[in-house]
Amino acid sequence: ELARAAHLAVAYRQKFRKDIVIDVWTFRKRGHNEMDEPTFTQPAMYDAINKRASIPAKFEEKLISSGHLTKDAANAVKLGWLTSLNAAFAASETCAAKEPARAPRWRMLGSSASYPVEKTTGVSTDTLYEVGIKSVAHGDSIKVHPRIERFHIKPRLKRLHEGHAVDWATAEALAFGTLLKEGYNVRLSGQDVGRGTFSQRHAMFVCQDSEKVYVPLNHMDTDQPSGQQGKLEVVNSNLCEEAVVGFEYGVAVEDPFTLTIWEAQFGDFYNNSQTIVDGYIASGETKWGQQNGLVLLLPHGFDGGGPDHSSCRIERHLMLSNDPVDDHPVALPNIYVAYPSTPAQFFHLMRRQVKRNFRKPLIVAGPKTMLRLASATSLLSEMGPGTRFKPVLGDPSISDPRAVKRVML
Repeated sequence: ELARAAHLAVAYRQKFRKDIVIDVWTFRKRGHNEMDEPTFTQPAMYDAINKRASIPAKFEEKLISSGHLTKDAANAVKLGWLTSLNAAFAASETCAAKEPARAPRWRMLGSSASYPVEKTTGVSTDTLYEVGIKSVAHGDSIKVHPRIERFHIKPRLKRLHEGHAVDWATAEALAFGTLLKEGYNVRLSGQDVGRGTFSQRHAMFVCQDSEKVYVPLNHMDTDQPSGQQGKLEVVNSNLCEEAVVGFEYGVAVEDPFTLTIWEAQFGDFYNNSQTIVDGYIASGETKWGQQNGLVLLLPHGFDGGGPDHSSCRIERHLMLSNDPVDDHPVALPNIYVAYPSTPAQFFHLMRRQVKRNFRKPLIVAGPKTMLRLASATSLLSEMGPGTRFKPVLGDPSISDPRAVKRVML
């Protein structure tokens, strides 16, 4: 019955493209472990359960009674399966874990034990300028909201035309756009990520008349051969973090050359996906040898918000990391945790994520006030040729670093 319900549900979804829910009632036949006995507290329920024949036994009886299987053949199947299980259990005592077989696209990368090959992630300033201009371009058929025109499009164009330092959202668009031009795909999901929690991103324009959606970065090279430019997929997902983060983890497993990003509305909200973070993101490579390049963008800091909209719990992510604290010569942590303080640093982080010779999850404690802070801007030259992400930024106010007596983090 369950298999029939599952087949029906899948057929319904595929035909009508709508969600369907299977309401399944199940029970645990035995206790939580070998030492547990559920009849201690639920005698009546487990008396009924223990009187039920198991599903394999009922299926075997049905096959024998219908003439599809003999009793001897059934016993032979069970004996063969039990023998294979016992052999596997015995072999586990001396089993040496091997890296699992990898899909073709994953074979283009190094193994999970590969040492980082840090390439420069800078791009020519001419390309950066071009992408920046096109990141806010829209056709005459799209009527943009007047506030977006005034506070987003015009200021970005002004900074680029006059050679001024750019803000956070512009640097993000430059990272996405340059990756698209190089053939990578970018997928960004989360609640209202199209405009951004703090109305800073506007990766998609919605026509105020028709509600038609227009993604400027997907229209940068109209004269470029079809399929050569990557695609930016902007997914305004539900506020259901566990399900969404789990799905995005799967997307990142499927294609290592898509920059897959999930952004929390506020960093605190990731705690609703803690099971996915603990069981997959932080430990999937250790358990299964499965690399993953998922990025979590978690807005962090009080910045006028309350206690439930303030912290992405950096300390939790640091505790989940296995990065050695001593002078280990080769550090290959299970996750990377970063707190970038300039747009250029964020630009390089995003590009580095798909430029490396391996994949690791990246947890980014993102900004709020710094999104529009005048002092938190970067020149295009800081994202130009030969530049890359810097793990630590020097203090420009210190003329002689050797004179420093104490460093506070």
